[in-house]
Amino acid sequence: MQSCGGTTVTVGQAVTDSNGAFTISDTPPAPGTYTYNVILFNTSIDAYATATGVVVAYPDQMVLHMPSTALPNQAFDASGWLTFASGASADGKTVTITRTNPGGTTTTITATTGTKGSFSFRDDPPADGTYTYTATYADSTGTITADTSATVTVAKET
Repeated sequence: MQSCGGTTVTVGQAVTDSNGAFTISDTPPAPGTYTYNVILFNTSIDAYATATGVVVAYPDQMVLHMPSTALPNQAFDASGWLTFASGASADGKTVTITRTNPGGTTTTITATTGTKGSFSFRDDPPADGTYTYTATYADSTGTITADTSATVTVAKET
């Protein structure tokens, strides 16, 4: 079952394979947060189980290209692009990149999209550790419509 905004829709039924796995496909009709409830009924033992999962559907797409490794205090270049599902131009939009540092603190970087929604930025993580970069785009109402993330492991050369 799919639920968004209080409306419940039955998505379909599936049969499990020999390992108990199954697949159901769904295309959410609009951006939003969807809750999926799975009910499994086993007729051979007259029992059932339930599970719930949440999916957030963003209408637009964003890609982030970064190195997987870097040296401390050595700048590296990263790039990406933003496209809108509507086909509208993504030029001149602000992308917010949040760097989550190894200790959990965050650093905010902003980039402005150029031709065809492309953007780039430079960063120089200060110390060894794993850094997570999350790039987001929010529309004029503040609603996030696209996001993506990547990690960079920073370590001294050995």
